[in-house]
Amino acid sequence: MDMDRGKENKSLKSKWFRWLKITVATVVGIWAALLVVLQLLLNSSFLTKMAEKYIPEYVDADVHIGKISASMLKSFPNLQLDVEDVVVTYPHDRYARYDSVGIDGILRHAGRAESADTLAAIRKTTLSVNYLKALFGRIHIREVSMDKPHFFAHYYGGEDANWNVLKVQAVVDEEAEAESDTTATSLPPIVVNKINMTGRPKIVYTDCADTIYAAVFLKQLKFDGKLTNVSTSDNRLGLKADSLFVSGRLPADTLAVAMDHFHIHEKDKVMSVDATAKTFLGMSEYGRVMLPLSVKGDISFPKSDEAAKVSWRDFEVSLATVNVKGTGDVAYYGDSTYVRAEASINDCRVSELIDYFGKNFFPEAEQLKTDAKVTFTALCDGYWNPARNTLPELIAELVLPKAAVDYPGIPSGTVAADINAATDNVGKLDVNIDNVCLNFGGLDLDVSGTVSDLAGDDPLMDIEGIAYASLDEMMAFVPDSLGYSVSGDLDGVLTGKIRMSQLNMYNFYKARLDGYVRSRNIVVKSQSDTLDAWIGGPEIAISTIKNKVDSSIPKGTEVLALTAKVDSLFATYGKDIKVNVTGVNAEAQNAARINSGELEGDKHPLVGTVSMKKLLFNGTDSLFAGILGSTNTFNFSHKVRGDKLEPRLSVSSSNSRIFAREGVNRYGFKDAKFSASAVMTAYESNQRRHHFLDSLQRIYPGTPRDSLFVKMIRARMAGRPVPDFIKEADFRKKDIDITLNETMAKYLKEWNLAGSLNISKGMVITPYFPLKNVIEDVRGTVTNDAVHLDNFTFRPGASDISANGVLSGLRRALLGRGPLKLDLKLTSQKIDANELLTAYTAGTKFTPESIVNVSSEDDATYLAKVSQAHETVQDSAYALVVVPANLIANISLQANEVNYSDLNVTWLAADMTMKERCIQLTNTLATSNMGDIFFEGFYSTKSKQDIKAGFDLNLSDITADKVVQLFPAVDSIMPMLTSFKGMLDCEMAATTDLDTNMNFVTKSMNGIMKISGRDVVLEESPEFRKLAKLLMFKNKKMGKVADMSVSGLISDNKLEVFPFVLKIDRYTLAMSGLQNFDQTFKYHVSVLKSPIPFRFGINIFGNFDNWKYRIGKAQYKNTKVPVFTAQIDTLQMNLVSSIHNIFTKGVDLAVKQNVQMRSSIDSQKVAMGFNPDAKLDSLDGGHRKMLDSLQTAYDTPVDSALNARMDSLSLIPVVQEEEEESQKQQFVQDNAVREDRKAARRRKREQKRQAKNGEAAVLPAEDNENGQ
Repeated sequence: MDMDRGKENKSLKSKWFRWLKITVATVVGIWAALLVVLQLLLNSSFLTKMAEKYIPEYVDADVHIGKISASMLKSFPNLQLDVEDVVVTYPHDRYARYDSVGIDGILRHAGRAESADTLAAIRKTTLSVNYLKALFGRIHIREVSMDKPHFFAHYYGGEDANWNVLKVQAVVDEEAEAESDTTATSLPPIVVNKINMTGRPKIVYTDCADTIYAAVFLKQLKFDGKLTNVSTSDNRLGLKADSLFVSGRLPADTLAVAMDHFHIHEKDKVMSVDATAKTFLGMSEYGRVMLPLSVKGDISFPKSDEAAKVSWRDFEVSLATVNVKGTGDVAYYGDSTYVRAEASINDCRVSELIDYFGKNFFPEAEQLKTDAKVTFTALCDGYWNPARNTLPELIAELVLPKAAVDYPGIPSGTVAADINAATDNVGKLDVNIDNVCLNFGGLDLDVSGTVSDLAGDDPLMDIEGIAYASLDEMMAFVPDSLGYSVSGDLDGVLTGKIRMSQLNMYNFYKARLDGYVRSRNIVVKSQSDTLDAWIGGPEIAISTIKNKVDSSIPKGTEVLALTAKVDSLFATYGKDIKVNVTGVNAEAQNAARINSGELEGDKHPLVGTVSMKKLLFNGTDSLFAGILGSTNTFNFSHKVRGDKLEPRLSVSSSNSRIFAREGVNRYGFKDAKFSASAVMTAYESNQRRHHFLDSLQRIYPGTPRDSLFVKMIRARMAGRPVPDFIKEADFRKKDIDITLNETMAKYLKEWNLAGSLNISKGMVITPYFPLKNVIEDVRGTVTNDAVHLDNFTFRPGASDISANGVLSGLRRALLGRGPLKLDLKLTSQKIDANELLTAYTAGTKFTPESIVNVSSEDDATYLAKVSQAHETVQDSAYALVVVPANLIANISLQANEVNYSDLNVTWLAADMTMKERCIQLTNTLATSNMGDIFFEGFYSTKSKQDIKAGFDLNLSDITADKVVQLFPAVDSIMPMLTSFKGMLDCEMAATTDLDTNMNFVTKSMNGIMKISGRDVVLEESPEFRKLAKLLMFKNKKMGKVADMSVSGLISDNKLEVFPFVLKIDRYTLAMSGLQNFDQTFKYHVSVLKSPIPFRFGINIFGNFDNWKYRIGKAQYKNTKVPVFTAQIDTLQMNLVSSIHNIFTKGVDLAVKQNVQMRSSIDSQKVAMGFNPDAKLDSLDGGHRKMLDSLQTAYDTPVDSALNARMDSLSLIPVVQEEEEESQKQQFVQDNAVREDRKAARRRKREQKRQAKNGEAAVLPAEDNENGQ
């Protein structure tokens, strides 16, 4: 039974196997039939048609396919798809607008043609996929290969890129986004075994917007391994690239990598990387350089359920001569990444680095010779988490063992360094300098310290340094050809803390530093420059101190200061220059705290002081200068103008004594103080200049901008004649020339200057003004354009002058563009004009050769020698005073004592105006030992041939001899005036030319003269004795004149004396005549009343040494002589008016009008029938005999009875006596009128004097009554 049951089972199994075979055969047959059918359907023609039909619907480009074939049988169980000659193009016009964008280059035009551009071109593409596994949802790509693939990718900016050719990309993206919102999808398992690229693949990429051009060329690329997205641990890599070449171009640089060998091999889950390449760099700044590169190491991907990990071991990277070794691990934990890595560079030779990189990057270093080796190690350990802003901690160390260094021109020495760096988990980098040592030819430097937060915004440096220098050893390395030698020792120390932000002059004061550099003494010598210098006790120090000098912050505030001192210094340069300095101390510190917000107020970065006990300087040409007890402060800051900072510099100086000797001049000042400040205004000046040029451009539209100023000046000067007063070349040398050179003028334009000056006392000794010139109480301020003088007291010799006023127009004068303007008030207690004019004349005649060997003399001895030059020219003629053409001045003067010639003025007031080489004097009032003086006039120096003067002079109650003493020229005009004794009133108004010695040119003099007096006496003199004899005066020794009034006209080198009546002795005379300036004369005397019983006339002619006379009939019959008072007064008033208007009418017009007034007087002469040249008629015989007999009797002594008889003789009719009485009364009335006029003039002068002194004018009683 059992056997039957076994047979039955065996039979059943046999049936099942048969059915199984039938089923399998059926399925296989069906599959075979299906594959055959599919193979038949997927023929080349069908696939090509399908591609041509559907590709245009999805691709916005021209796609050309040469042939498509598929195989399902030969490659079973894989579907192999072959596509040949694929070319993707698009019309060139699509991106033709970018043809000129970016930098031109070959890669930019790659794949582009005139009609169509190529995106991709592949000769053959093969894709092999296991379709059986695909039925079960797994994609197994056995191989992907491309033969001769060329890709040309061009990006133009924005969304414009030539690879954007899919028409349905946006729709696909929207659908994908919608599906992702509702259903979570995942990719099926994918496995890739092989990827091949053959036929020299080529890939080009350009970015015209960013100017990035790149290209990849290689012979072939083969990948053989396993890539899957299921598990990274299942990946197996095997990559080999043959002759890979990658190049790229940036805006300024070019990069290319030629990879000779690149291989990745996996074994036991470890991938070994081995690659060699050459890197080419083309840099615009450093040129071209080739760097060999090699990479070796192992990479693995350890399995972990917590994170994806990557590890590398035995990694070695060599770049040129730098060999870096390292290991590391990276673990990815989703939101953070853990990194631990080590790297080291061991014994890298600096010389090899220089050989390789020096030529391109450090050309100067190629001459450096050293055996230095650098070792660098670094360790990184920690987590990188962008969300928490944490970084791995880093520790690094750079070690440079002591090594020799040799560089041409620098002493050989050694260098060593040990520097550590570390970061924490937030990226803060701290550097620790354990030691940096330098030793070069006598210089030893040791530095240590720390730098906290080096990569931060404001690192903090804590440093400690010690230095020592032997100048003698260091000079051994200085070439002898320089000719310098320095000896001495220096030692220095620096400790403290400072932040990076404090390494500028605005914040330096916040640092906390202490240190110094000092020496006992230093000696400097130079054979070529003959320089010898000895510096004793020099020291420069920096330390934190309490504020003492900056007034903008509280005293005691801690600030950082730089101090320097020199105990003594003595130096010589050449044969003449010597410098001797003692007790020098200097200090500089940051000023007030700096505002951290918007710019407001002034910024004070630096203030300081410099003081010295003594500074002596001997220079060339006998130059010697010195300063004693000098204290100076300075402040450098910025002035805020909107958003601009304009530099400002201010200095002040206080000096106990300043003295100098230059050539023959010596200067000395005591307690001299000055201060100055300067603010740069270049921005404002440029703005004004720009606006002004804009205005000129509108006026002169066709003129180049750089020629507008010249155009404007030429337009303004067109047609303007050159004034006469600036034509004289010699006189231009007398102008005030303070023009700056081009460099200094530039500073004047760009800086606003302000300053002040105070000098207690000073003295100037110079043979150019050989007096003891003392200066006292100088106080004033100065700007770019003006000097404001509060007081200036000058005591030359016996005189003193105090001044205050304003000198303006300084800026234009310094630039050579305009005149100076002076408004000055002068006061004086005493002016010795004789001494001053003599000193001025002596100075003009001085020559430096006349004083020798005076450099060793003290000031007192030298002053005495200089004064001798003053004494030798006491009697010399005065030198010409040339009025500067570029000075416009208004000067007022008040003096209590003035000595000029023999004139002693007890009070003087005057106003002076200076302009166009002309001086105008007005309102000159004076009281003196010679009487009261009123003077107005002008003095003009247009040229050597055109020197003119005009004046109106009134002298009251003055003696004749003093008139001549005061004005010697009067002696030539009226020689007989000195014979009159008594008080006179003189008036003289005239214009005249002057010679270059300031003497009157008498032939050019035109004017009037009036002389009047009461109780005048003609004293005994040769002239009087001759006249007394001629007229048979009773008193032969003197003649009394009760009243006298004489007027005359000056012209043609003579004085024409108009007729006047004179009563003297027993005579009434009518006189007129001509007085020539050559001392000759011609007078007519009509004897109207005398002891002689008839009228007669006398013509007197010749000169006072040899004169003759002729007697005849009297030209004037009575005392009613021709009078020209009105014409004389008119001429005088016109001249005064011309003086007052000299700057509007001009000098020439004033002189011309004065000359023309003569015609009115000549007309009056004709109208009156007055002929001063009329011939004298002869007396009849009887009258002649009587005069002869009387003359004989006059010469012979007679008794008193005879004289009485002569006194009683009178044959003149009584009618004549009545007429004379009437004329006498008229004369008395006229004289009273004249006296009233003189009194009025005196009151007027007194009122002006009182007005100048600020006194209230008091009128006489009669004036008050009249006023009421």
